[in-house]
Amino acid sequence: MTGGRSEVWERLCKASGVGAREFAAAIAKTLDLLPADDLEPDAGVLSRIPTALARQEMLLPLREEAGQVVLATAYPFQGAGINRAQFACGKPLDLRVAPPAKLDEAIHRAYMKESDRLSDRLSKTMKFEVQTDSVEEVKTGTVEQAGSATEKLARGLLIKAIGMRASDMHVKPYLRGSEVRFRVDGILRRIALLPGGVGERIVRFFKANGDMDPTTHHIPQDGRMSLSVSERRYDLRISVLPATGGESLVIRFLEQGRTYSLSGVGLSPAALQSIRRMLSNANGIVLMTGPTGSGKSSTLYSMVSEINRVGINITTIENPVEYRLPGITQVEVNDKAGLTFPSVIRSCMRQDPDVLLIGEIRDEETAEIAVQAAVTGHLVLSTLHTNDAVTSVTRLAGLGIQPSVLSDALVGVVAQRLVRRLCEHCREPVPEDALLADEALF
Repeated sequence: MTGGRSEVWERLCKASGVGAREFAAAIAKTLDLLPADDLEPDAGVLSRIPTALARQEMLLPLREEAGQVVLATAYPFQGAGINRAQFACGKPLDLRVAPPAKLDEAIHRAYMKESDRLSDRLSKTMKFEVQTDSVEEVKTGTVEQAGSATEKLARGLLIKAIGMRASDMHVKPYLRGSEVRFRVDGILRRIALLPGGVGERIVRFFKANGDMDPTTHHIPQDGRMSLSVSERRYDLRISVLPATGGESLVIRFLEQGRTYSLSGVGLSPAALQSIRRMLSNANGIVLMTGPTGSGKSSTLYSMVSEINRVGINITTIENPVEYRLPGITQVEVNDKAGLTFPSVIRSCMRQDPDVLLIGEIRDEETAEIAVQAAVTGHLVLSTLHTNDAVTSVTRLAGLGIQPSVLSDALVGVVAQRLVRRLCEHCREPVPEDALLADEALF
């Protein structure tokens, strides 16, 4: 249901002093239409309008009468949506008016049975092994067990993603359905193509369980869930974005309780020694650079774990807090509540920190405060979006940091990339003849 239009409907109902049903009847009478009193559609007529069109335009085909398709709508003025529906039906339309909240619920209920049938078939085809005693979705402290076939399919996709050690799961509109992809070792892999309606229901399931509004489809939303699998706990960060043909869903998997160690990051001995030498400083700023998804945050956490001990006060400022670390004060930025990076850094400076981890330096004010902290007796760790280590100096200068101050504050910069490794089980040695042939080409 479109947020803006539904709000207008509610305000008009309040201004008129009548309920939604009475207001729908009044609109119908004004337009010489009938109200949609019965929102239970005939099964055979649902296939005339695709699920995506029905949800986006708030339209529900009810039945066929006298060569026309009886169509319920909350917005009989929307010419484009109704024209698309008439083209899809291939017959004249008999419009009926219904309140948006009731209509959205009826659309969800009507298309749910068909989606569940397809989801159940997909779950069996993909052979998900989902056990309700080993998987839980946790929302605001309560466990919600998935019941329908679509919800079981959504749960099965999560289990498959974790089993493949995926960092992200994508559900995006694709042709007349949806595409599911997992990001494994930095590369997106297509896992499944879902028929129309199934992807929308999966997105709705995650929105409902991620503290988002499942009835709103035209604004970006962010949410979070918790997932426990085989005694391992994951924090799921959910992002939903309106897109052409539906909504795009991306879930990031953050395993809680992980043990971070610099020696386990995969650095060369020389690089490891250089980073440890940087961390031995009592003050200054150490920067991690690299593209999105290159593991900067994980390496930063490993750095913090390397120096974390009772005698050091460590505070992190993140947006959001990705992993919980014992013995460390972690603060989450919330721009809407006034908790911006600069304001939180200023407050944390009064907490007598020895080490300050700033999730990202992205503006002049954050850069200035971070450098001030670095030159006044604090060790500052942070990330910067640059392609290489040298460019970070130019980037900080562009953010207003004076070269003389920067030379005193900057301890070191680490530029990081992910390097995919060969599978230990399926890798094979390259024949010596092939190596010689490659050398001959160069």
